[in-house]
Amino acid sequence: MRRLSILMLVLALSALALTACSRTEGNPIRAGAEAISEIADPGELIAAARTFLKENPTADPEILGQVATDLLYAVGENRGREAAIAAADSMVVEGLPDYVRAAVEGFLTGDLLRTEAPENIARAEEISRRLIREDIDHQFAYTYMASAWLRSSGGEDHDVDPWLPLDLALKGSEKAEEGWTEYADMILGRAYGTLFAVVEERRGAQAIPAIADSLLAVTESADGAAHIRIALYDATIEDDPEAAVAIAEAVEANMNEMTGGDVLNSIAYDLAERDLAPGLAVSLAERALELTKGRWDSIYVLDTVGWAQHKAGNHERAASRLNQALGLMDGDPTYDDDTLQHLLTVYDAVNDLDGSIDLLVRVAARSLDPGAVEQLGTKLTARDGNADGLDRLLTESRYAGVELAPTFTLPDRSGDMVTLADLGGRVSLLCFWSYG
Repeated sequence: MRRLSILMLVLALSALALTACSRTEGNPIRAGAEAISEIADPGELIAAARTFLKENPTADPEILGQVATDLLYAVGENRGREAAIAAADSMVVEGLPDYVRAAVEGFLTGDLLRTEAPENIARAEEISRRLIREDIDHQFAYTYMASAWLRSSGGEDHDVDPWLPLDLALKGSEKAEEGWTEYADMILGRAYGTLFAVVEERRGAQAIPAIADSLLAVTESADGAAHIRIALYDATIEDDPEAAVAIAEAVEANMNEMTGGDVLNSIAYDLAERDLAPGLAVSLAERALELTKGRWDSIYVLDTVGWAQHKAGNHERAASRLNQALGLMDGDPTYDDDTLQHLLTVYDAVNDLDGSIDLLVRVAARSLDPGAVEQLGTKLTARDGNADGLDRLLTESRYAGVELAPTFTLPDRSGDMVTLADLGGRVSLLCFWSYG
């Protein structure tokens, strides 16, 4: 199943060092903190961060938290994980403001878990539970700790309470502010999925629905309920597709109250891939499209909408949505791109050879991908009876819009005269330089 959040998958570890910073204009303290983040040399960054923390003890806690985590990352990169743990420990005992301490202990939890030592896992658990009890108003520490538990061996160890990552993720989702909510939601979804996987292994798949019902009973938001239901959907789809469709219908019933489209898109794409409930897949995908917030999200959701419309037999709408997705991409798609392959499938469904040929020429002209060229030849043969025009089409497309360079004659390094026109038909590298 596809998990949307493209931009999310870029956040991960580096996101801990970022906060929902206001503009630096007119704020020299924040500008100084962000300048530290840009220092490439770990040793220089460590020195600058230590000086900043010493000279600005009463600065905004968010700023101090950013600098503190930048410092710890640099220590880990420069001196190793054990040194980073020691540095975090020394910072905690200095009596930091709660917000800064939460940032430092969030970092510390991740590094403790990465050691995989039982005593460090136990310590990470103690830190995590204490921060949950303290309920610090921190926008990313809880989500970061949840992510650390989910990706570490500790998070997969069944001796560890599987509810802990979920408790952290719920707290993180509650605290998340603008710019962080999508990543927090993604981690929350993973936490539900991990919990259900542990329940299935310990008590069998039949125990999962009861756990899901108990969670739904105390979940007020439509988005939170959708995360529970998609985890239940994932746990159900292979063994009981009919029950999984019913779960997807429950998501649809509440989708107009949702503020995020990742869950809707993910279920819609999976249903379309499995040729299950195509009308439901279209409904979920179209609502996900309404909720997209950026160009990259739109590309992937448009692909889902187009694919679902195709599976529902709405080929004209499918082609329109898939072409929209391709139009939002930077440059031409590659031949193995999912959206391109989906559009080719739609064109095949309606026997639109012209559409297929135009699309394949667009891809093959620049990349000369063997698969694209071969399929282009097949389509030309089907339409024209032969593929004689293949090379001409590729050449015309490759140089469409390209203007000829003005000719010139200049001496080369040996003093011989070189005329540009004489180099026609050959790949040439021209390098102009002077002592000036």
